[in-house]
Amino acid sequence: MAIGNWITRNAKRHPEKVGVVFEGKRYTFGEINERVNRLCNALKRLGLKKGDRLGVLLDNCNQFVEAHGACAKGGMVLVPLNTRLLSGELAYIINNAEASAVIFGATYADTIGALRSKCESTHHFIMVEGEAEGVDAYDELLALGSPEEPDVEVGEEDLLYIAYTSGTTGLPKGAMITHRNHFYSTIDNVIHYRIHPGSKILVCLPMFFQATVGCALMPCFYLGATMVIHRGFEAKMVLETIEKEKITFTFLAPSPIIFLLEEPDINKYDYSSLEVLMYGSAPMPVAKLKEAMKIFNCKFVQSHGFTEYTCCTTSLEPEDHVLEGPAEKVKRIASCGKEMINVEARVVNEKSEDVKPGEVGELVARGEKVMQGYWKNPEATAEAIDKDGWLHSGDMATLDQEGYVYIVDRKKDMIISGGINIYPKEIEEILFTHPAVLEAAVIGIPDDRWGESVMAVVALKEAMKATEEEIINHCKEHLASYKKPKSVYFVERLPRNPGGKVLKRELREPYWKGRDRKV
Repeated sequence: MAIGNWITRNAKRHPEKVGVVFEGKRYTFGEINERVNRLCNALKRLGLKKGDRLGVLLDNCNQFVEAHGACAKGGMVLVPLNTRLLSGELAYIINNAEASAVIFGATYADTIGALRSKCESTHHFIMVEGEAEGVDAYDELLALGSPEEPDVEVGEEDLLYIAYTSGTTGLPKGAMITHRNHFYSTIDNVIHYRIHPGSKILVCLPMFFQATVGCALMPCFYLGATMVIHRGFEAKMVLETIEKEKITFTFLAPSPIIFLLEEPDINKYDYSSLEVLMYGSAPMPVAKLKEAMKIFNCKFVQSHGFTEYTCCTTSLEPEDHVLEGPAEKVKRIASCGKEMINVEARVVNEKSEDVKPGEVGELVARGEKVMQGYWKNPEATAEAIDKDGWLHSGDMATLDQEGYVYIVDRKKDMIISGGINIYPKEIEEILFTHPAVLEAAVIGIPDDRWGESVMAVVALKEAMKATEEEIINHCKEHLASYKKPKSVYFVERLPRNPGGKVLKRELREPYWKGRDRKV
């Protein structure tokens, strides 16, 4: 069940099969295994041992895959670092994790230079694709490492990851993920996403993002499927690669899908190889989903999940993506499906009692995929996982009679206006049906009379126009009057984290500075 064994197995079963494609280079499973072994043994030579933490600050690349494998085989703990963070934010995570070494890309040399003196426990910095004074060169280190299998006993309960949360509500917390957690997560994902040994998986979302690891990298390790890696997301390149590499599966957040739909040449490419397009990590506007389904003409799967649950909790299957037919089936396209095979999920009220269908409560889950807790933070762990092992997601949801889960909104994003609960997601769905709207987010801002009032933050499509009054009237036509935005603020783009989630805290901050927001 230890993840490193999967890499060794692939090298034995099909050493000449291509496992990773990155920027014109193709690496077989035999080559991947040797490079992983060399890195693992090189890190051991530097003094890293089982249980030590390894920080990784890299764009998507084959070296990121190798770092995953080296930690899995050597019993070290990978700490993926968000490349969009500033040096002070990164220093906090590196110090909190007490990382013994950090692997970083040449792009981030200045960032590392600014934080090196602040990282007391980090004794080695290793740079990919470059050289600098006082740091080790990745390729030279690899050349010195033995290609033999590392002599380290790694068990299923050993830590594989410390995955830090995005920090959208405060300082990041490190979710401790074991080999066992990822084993059960991988089983769920290959079954529900229809991934198989012949799959060719396109990876274009950040690999420091837990969902990318769970939905792409781990299934490739487990099944011996092939990964085609993009350094980052670029819409036209994604469309070209699907055609050129005969991609069968990819995972995208809603915002990249929306950007794909805006590509003027989207209809000129051949998508016939695409078997499954999996989407998740943030709410998907139904109007955009329907458009994508018609263009890509493949199976669509949606999952809902969060870092602390090692990726995903629910799955909306391809057969549930019904665009026409009985109302009870068509409406399911707005849900995130039912609990996955290795998941037990409920929607509960504040007393931890199951809510009735149609009532709103918090989505909770338990099972073999629940994290071991937050690194060095027992108080936050106790708050997240109750005495019966239920992990609280912070997502407000409702169930229908058939058990389909509908995410209403994040608990912290709920707006309370005049004592009435208003869920932004419902309003956002209406905003996305306006022909000029590209992106939309709804937040609550201070209101001396009502407590909070509804504001829509909107980005318009290129060369299209809309006024505040037009946007408000559009919502008024489809929503109860108390739900419509009282104001509209236009922006070029919404701020998002690497998982595609809108950073609503950033949108709210200017309005709530110096005030106390309870939700």
